[in-house]
Amino acid sequence: MAASIVNSLVKITALISAFLLLFVTLLVVRTLLLAPPTAHVTKCDPKDADFIKADARALRIFSRALTIKTISWSADKISGEALLELHRHVFESYPLIHSSPYVQLELVNNYSLLYTVSGSDPELQPYMLAAHLDVVPEGRLEDWEVPPFAGVVDDKHIWGRGAIDDKHSMMPFPVRVIVSNLWLFSPLIDRLAVYNRNANALIRTTTAVTMCHGGHKSNVVPSAAWAVVNHRLHPAHTIAQVLELDRAIIDDPRVEVKVIAGNEPHPVSPAGGATFGYQTIRRSIQEVFDGMTVAPGLFIAASDTRWYLNLTDQIYRFTPVHNRPEDISRYHGNNERIGIRNYEQTINFYYHVIVNSDLAEVAPPHVHGEEL
Repeated sequence: MAASIVNSLVKITALISAFLLLFVTLLVVRTLLLAPPTAHVTKCDPKDADFIKADARALRIFSRALTIKTISWSADKISGEALLELHRHVFESYPLIHSSPYVQLELVNNYSLLYTVSGSDPELQPYMLAAHLDVVPEGRLEDWEVPPFAGVVDDKHIWGRGAIDDKHSMMPFPVRVIVSNLWLFSPLIDRLAVYNRNANALIRTTTAVTMCHGGHKSNVVPSAAWAVVNHRLHPAHTIAQVLELDRAIIDDPRVEVKVIAGNEPHPVSPAGGATFGYQTIRRSIQEVFDGMTVAPGLFIAASDTRWYLNLTDQIYRFTPVHNRPEDISRYHGNNERIGIRNYEQTINFYYHVIVNSDLAEVAPPHVHGEEL
């Protein structure tokens, strides 16, 4: 009897071990199959004849631009003279562009520069690259390591307000194991994201009290008070739903809740294998940045793309800046900077986007099943 029990336990242990081995093998194989789809990509090399170097002239032009205080406080309070100064800097820095018969420049609403480059085949679909010239205020000067509008360039970084605000993240193997097996790890990702403020912002509507005002004197009870709450809506939510939740949380009929300004979440842009815009960006990223896996993600900031929604469904909000977790706070925060090497990659990325947009088609990447 004892021998029979031992034999049964041995068999059960063997079955469990075999199952665990098969399970781990499945996770590893799926992880290895989720490799960057670079079979159709030619890597950008500094030795290439068309490689654009971030040389002293390029750094000098960028540094000078960062010294111009094109601060925008609100839609009706901007630095008009500074924007015009930046225009002059652009005109003087790139004379060939502004003298080319193939480039048409239009001034939009006094301060926006619209460049139209005519191609050789007018039947092809056009595309647009957009960025903004203005920056947010610098905040408290004493919180900066360098003056925010000095355009400081050291041996590694270019510093200044506007250096990055106008992502790629490396995927180490443990992260790839999780991302490659979302059928198993989705609940874990949702749970862990709650404890990381940057990841948490990607899976839910965010809330931040940005302004508040009450009394005018320390010993007088204010007769009224107000606060501004900034929400960044998740695509699954609507403004009406968020307002309803606000009112339920406040639960006080004396408090009036109204929308000052807002936009419903934008439609999700296509990212399939046959989507030319997305695949052009994907190819350009992998040509310039080594070892990158490209996937669509949620853009949690506000952007001017709301003005282009009636033009196309292929709208992609992306800037090729390397961000470590400690760098996220530099956006609209203190000590904004970009690495010199990353700045060089940024220049070449946009060059590759332009070149790849001339292709008849962009080879799609290897596609994994929807079960990922």
